[in-house]
Amino acid sequence: MRPVDDAPVAAGGEASATSAPAVTNSLVHILVIEDDPDDFDLVCSYLEGLRVSCTLAADGDEGLRKFPERRWGLVVLDLRLPGMDGLEVCRRLRAMDCGETVPVLVHSRLDREEQVLAAYQAGATDFLPKSAHPAIFAGKIRNLLILSAEKQRLEVLIEERTRAHREAEEAAARAYQARSRFLSNMSHELRTPMNGVMGMAQLLRGTELDATQSEYLETLQTSAEILLALLDNLLDYTRVEAGLLEILPVEFDLRVALEELVGRTCDRVHGKELEFLLRISSDLPTRVRGDPARIRQVLQILIDNAIQFTAEGHIKLQIRLVGHHGSSARLRFSVHDTGVGISAAKLAEILQGANEGWDNPEMPLYGGVGISLTLAQRLVRRMDGEIGIDSREGGGSTAWFEIELPVVPSAGVSGARAEPALGGVRVLLVDDNKVDRWLSRERLSHWQMDCTTCADLAEATQLLEEGAAAGEPYKLVIFEKAAGGEDTETLGWVQALGADPKLSNTRLVLYTRDGQRGDAEGYGAVGVQGYLTKPAKEDDLREIVLKALSSVTEPELAEVTTRYRIQEEIHGSLAGSLEGLRVLVAEDNVVNQKVVQRVLETLGCEVVLADDGNEAVAAFGESAFDLVLMDCNMPEMDGFDATREIRRHEEAHKLQRTPVVALTADITDDNRHRCSEAGMDGFLNKPVRINVMREAIQDYVGPESGS
Repeated sequence: MRPVDDAPVAAGGEASATSAPAVTNSLVHILVIEDDPDDFDLVCSYLEGLRVSCTLAADGDEGLRKFPERRWGLVVLDLRLPGMDGLEVCRRLRAMDCGETVPVLVHSRLDREEQVLAAYQAGATDFLPKSAHPAIFAGKIRNLLILSAEKQRLEVLIEERTRAHREAEEAAARAYQARSRFLSNMSHELRTPMNGVMGMAQLLRGTELDATQSEYLETLQTSAEILLALLDNLLDYTRVEAGLLEILPVEFDLRVALEELVGRTCDRVHGKELEFLLRISSDLPTRVRGDPARIRQVLQILIDNAIQFTAEGHIKLQIRLVGHHGSSARLRFSVHDTGVGISAAKLAEILQGANEGWDNPEMPLYGGVGISLTLAQRLVRRMDGEIGIDSREGGGSTAWFEIELPVVPSAGVSGARAEPALGGVRVLLVDDNKVDRWLSRERLSHWQMDCTTCADLAEATQLLEEGAAAGEPYKLVIFEKAAGGEDTETLGWVQALGADPKLSNTRLVLYTRDGQRGDAEGYGAVGVQGYLTKPAKEDDLREIVLKALSSVTEPELAEVTTRYRIQEEIHGSLAGSLEGLRVLVAEDNVVNQKVVQRVLETLGCEVVLADDGNEAVAAFGESAFDLVLMDCNMPEMDGFDATREIRRHEEAHKLQRTPVVALTADITDDNRHRCSEAGMDGFLNKPVRINVMREAIQDYVGPESGS
C-alpha cells in the first residue's frame, strides 16, 4: 500500500498502457478524498509516470480541512463517504477561496445518470466511474492536469500583466503629476517677472510723458503683450499634448463673449492704425453651451496673427450661423485681414507644420504663426471642429474655424434685440470706411432705425440741410472724425451744426477708432451728446444712442455720455465704490507687491501687505478687510492653507464671508481647482491689468455683489 501523505508517485519514466507522459515540469499536488485505502492505492498506481504527489483525505471533513493548506492541481473525489457525502463536499469546496479554480474529478461507483448529473450540478469538473479502464483514468487525469496547468499559467500571466498595467498606470499618474507641477512652476516663474514689467508699464502710462517716451512705452507694452501671449501658447500647447488641458462647457452669451474679446484687442489694433470690425449675424443663437475661454483663445490667436501681418486697412471678425444639427448650431468664426497674405507654398508649409506639431524641427515659424496656429488647431480639434486658412500673397488672409455648440432652449437669437424707442428714428451715419459703414448700418437697422450713410462731413452737412428743408430732419448723427484731418476740423463742423437753428436739435454721437484722452470732454463742451470708441459693445452703443436722444438741448447743461458713464449709472460710481476699500494683499515677491499696491492705490484702495500666508492669516485676525488678494505660491504657508485658515476663523467667530481672490501666475486648470477647493471666491491672473483688477473688485465688493 502506498503512503497516504504527500507520497510522490513514480517521477518520470516511460508511459505504459496505464500511464501518461509528464504534463508539467513541476510537481503537481493531488488531493484524493477517498474512504477506501485500496481505492486510493489504485488511483496512485494509475498515475505512475506523472510528476504528481497524492495526498489522502479519508472523509469529507478531512478533505475540507486539508484543501486550504496548499495549492492543489486536482481534487479526486468519491461520492460515497462517511458522514458528509461527496456532493456536499464538492459544494463546500466550490464555496472556499480558490475553490472555483481547482478541477474536481468525481471518481465513484455511483454512476447512474442522475448521480452523474447531481455531481455536475454540485460543481464537478468531470466524472469517471471506478469501473473505467486504467488508461481512461490516466488520460482523464492527464488532460485535467494539462488544463489545470494551463489555467494556472494564464492566471499567473494575468496577474503579472495586471501588476504591470497597475505599475504603468501609477508611473503615468506620477508623470502626469510631474508634468502638471512642471507646467505650474513654469507658469509661475515666467509670468511673475512679466507682472513686474507689464504692471509698471501700465503705471508709467498714467504719468506725464512726452511724445518720445510715449512711443517707447507703447513699444514696450506691445512687446510684453506679444511675449506673454507666446508664453501662454507654449504652456497651453504643452498642456494639450500632455492631456492636461480640459474643455469645460458652460452656458454663456455668445455675443457678450465676443464683445469682451474685441474690447481687449482694440488697443493693439489701434496702435497700428488699423480698423477692427466686428460682424455678428443676426440669426445667431443668444446662449449656447461650450467653452468660451477656449473659443476666445483660438480667436485671439487668429486675430494676433492678422495684426502681425497687416500694416494698414482693417481686420474683420465675423461670426455666422452655418446651420442647425438637431439641438446644436454649427457656427463659423472667421478673421479676415487686408495684410500681405501668404503664398500658397508658405501656407502649405505652415499648415503641414501645424499638423505635425512643434516636435517637427523643420516646422516654419514665420513670426510665431506656425506655433500659435498649431495650438489653435489642437484646441479646435478638442472641440470637435475644423480649422483652416484661405490666403493669397498680396491679397490678405482669412483664418476660420467651425464648431458645433448646443443651443440653450428658449434663449432666442442674438439679433432679436429690437429697441422700441429707436424704431423709425432717422439717423445719419458718417464714416469714410466703406466696410465700417456697412457693419454699423446693419447694427442700427436691427433696432429698426431709419439709417442713411455717407462718407465725409461735407456730404453729411448737405444731407442734414436737405432733410431739414424737406421737413424730415435727422434726429441723430453718428460720425467719425474727419479722415486725415485735425481735430479742429471736426470740432468746427460740430460747432457749425450747433450754430444753425435748423440743425441745432440734432443729437450727435462721436463713434471713433481714434480716441484720445480728453476727447469726450472736449467734444462734449461743443455740443456732442455721446462718445464711443470702436469697436463697441452693442449694449454700450444702444445706451449711448438712447441717452443722446433724450439729452437736454442746451450744450452747456448737457453731459457727454460715454460707456464709462453708463457703467457708473448702472453699477454706481466705480471710483466712489472703491475709495477707501481695505484690501489685504498676500504676496511674497517684492516687485509684485509694489505693482499690486500701486494699482490698488490708484483705484483708491487702502492696502495692507503680507509677505506669506502666516502674515496674511495674522493680519486678517487683527483687522477687517473688504477683500483679500491671495498669491498661491508663498513660503512658510501657501495661499491655499492661508485661505482655509481664514475660512476657519470666519466660521469660528461667525463673521461675514470676506471675498478671497487668487492673484497668481499659475494659470493651470489644476491650480484653479485647488483655489476653489481651498475656499477662494475668484481667480485673477498675473500680470495685473488695471482695468481687469478694477472690474474684479467691482464684481466682488460692488453694490450687486451683495456685500
